Amino acid sequence: MEDAGGRQANHPNRLRQRLAEPVDSTTADDLLSRWFQADIIVRVGLGPPPGLIPGLITDPRLPGRLRGALGEALLAGASAEARRGEPCPWDPPCALDVLWGETGPVRRGVEIPRPFVVRVDPDPPDDARITLSLFGFATDWAEGVAEALVRALRAGVGSGVDGARLTLEPGRRDIVTPEPPTPVMPEVLGPGLGSVALDVRTPLVLRRKSALVLDPLALLTSLSRRAEGFARWHDTALTVDGGALAETAAALTLDGQELRPAGWTRGSARQPGRGIPVTGVVGRLVLRGPPEALARAGALLALGGRFGAGGHAAQGMGRYDIERGA
Repeated sequence: MEDAGGRQANHPNRLRQRLAEPVDSTTADDLLSRWFQADIIVRVGLGPPPGLIPGLITDPRLPGRLRGALGEALLAGASAEARRGEPCPWDPPCALDVLWGETGPVRRGVEIPRPFVVRVDPDPPDDARITLSLFGFATDWAEGVAEALVRALRAGVGSGVDGARLTLEPGRRDIVTPEPPTPVMPEVLGPGLGSVALDVRTPLVLRRKSALVLDPLALLTSLSRRAEGFARWHDTALTVDGGALAETAAALTLDGQELRPAGWTRGSARQPGRGIPVTGVVGRLVLRGPPEALARAGALLALGGRFGAGGHAAQGMGRYDIERGA
């Protein structure tokens, strides 16, 4: 749209308007079929810099540090407004605004998450694989974000050791679009009993009123809230029946016997330099219950396999893979 002087008329909050005003509503099952993401995959060698020290692959702090390095790299190509933390007036908005700008709430207590997650995996025999997943319409910025990620790795990632930065040289960079997730179907163990197992790869932190908990309701509630937020990046509003969700959770049990504590220290945004200890769990988690109840949770569990669950998921926590036959 142009104004009377022939200039492009931009609304400074148009990105926020798009997030706040979805075109329709959907259920978790329908969101699966609409799900769209782009995975930016960068491979780096294992070893001393410019390789990745092998022990850092499992460091729970690394995804968050990669995330921070990406934000720094995006500053160089951002508008002055976005650099100040204000909405970007450019058309289209700069990638910094899309990935780091304020997003607003879905409803009270449920924020729209920033549209990406970062994970790190071994890539045998000699590499590590860094994957940045963009969700929904944020995928329109994939190429620019991929370039920024490469710049970020070369500029260096905070290692937390004496303030040193770890420089990484990308060996290969790809952008792929994975298929939408499919519903998780339980393994039937017997009459009226099924199971779904999750391999929790990075620390899972579930809370209820600030207290650490580990039960089906906390897990499904966390997944539901994140799905509500990510649905907005797909131009839709997720319809959530809280009563039905609680009923489904009440029919399930959570077996955490194969989970183990995993702690780390995160930085304080309010007090730079101060470390805050955080504890989660990693390992194998098994949900058991009536197959029909597990099937009702299947869409949320499948979505969570893409974006993680629990606290600090934006920093790469609560990541899991889905197993069968628990």
